[in-house]
Amino acid sequence: PSLLVAPVLDPVKADEFFFYRSSDGTFKYYDVNPDGSLGAPIEEGLYSLGWDSITAVDLDGDSQDEFFFYRSSDGTFKYYDVNPDGSLGAPIKEGLYSLGWDSITKVDLDGDGQDEFFFYRSSDGTFKYYQVNPDGSLGAPIQEGVYSTGWDSITAVDLDGDSQDEFFFYRSSDGTFKYYDVNPDGSLGAPIKEGLYSLGWDSITKVDLDGDGFDEFFFYRSADGTFKYYDVEPDGSLGAPVEDGVYSLGWDSITAVNLDS
Repeated sequence: PSLLVAPVLDPVKADEFFFYRSSDGTFKYYDVNPDGSLGAPIEEGLYSLGWDSITAVDLDGDSQDEFFFYRSSDGTFKYYDVNPDGSLGAPIKEGLYSLGWDSITKVDLDGDGQDEFFFYRSSDGTFKYYQVNPDGSLGAPIQEGVYSTGWDSITAVDLDGDSQDEFFFYRSSDGTFKYYDVNPDGSLGAPIKEGLYSLGWDSITKVDLDGDGFDEFFFYRSADGTFKYYDVEPDGSLGAPVEDGVYSLGWDSITAVNLDS
C-alpha cells in the first residue's frame, strides 16, 4: 500500500495527522506539535475497510485539503470534503480508476498551488501523471512511462521552500533512497541526492510541523510503532532529528492534512 500536525503559526498554517488501519477501518486525527509530539485528538472512529491509498489533495486551490481514497484490488476511488473537525463532508466524486497502483502521490509540478496526481506501480515501474480537476475527475495526462521498479514509498517534498516539489523515492528492503527534481511536464530532472537510510520504514510522510512553509520528514514502522521526525536540508540530506519514539502499532496509512487552513 502507499504510504504515501500543530498549533497555527502565521503566516502559514501547519498540518494535522490522519492515521488509518485498513483491516478494521479505525482512524484517528491528531494535532501534532512543533516538536513532533502528538497533541489533542481531533476525531476518531471508523471509516470503511480496505483502502490501500489515502491522499490529502487540494482539488480547488483553496489551501484546504480534500481526501482521496483508492482500493488497488478493484480500482474503486472516492473523494470527500474533510471538515475542520476531521469528519468527512459531502462526497465529491466516486467511481473506478485502473487497478493495481501501489503509490498515488499528489505533487505540484509547476508551483501554481494546484496539485497534480502521480500514479506508480512497483512491479513494473509504470507511472502516470494527471491533472486533477476541481470535481475530482482526471484531466489530460501530463506524462507517462516507466521508472525503476521496487519503490515502496514515493513522496513529493518541497526541499527548498520554492513551492515546487521534488520527489523522494525509498525502498524499504535495502534502505536505498533517491531525490530528484521534477520538471513541470512530469519528467525527472537531475538527481539531487541518493544513498541509504535505515531499512524497514512502512510510511514516510512530509509534514510542516511548525508552519514555516518548510517540510520535515516523518518515518514510521508499523510492526513496532517506532517513529522519527527529521529536518530535511535543501540538498536532501537529513538534518537534526526533531523527535523520535513510539506511537501505537499497525497503522497502514499516515497522512498529513491541512484541516483548518
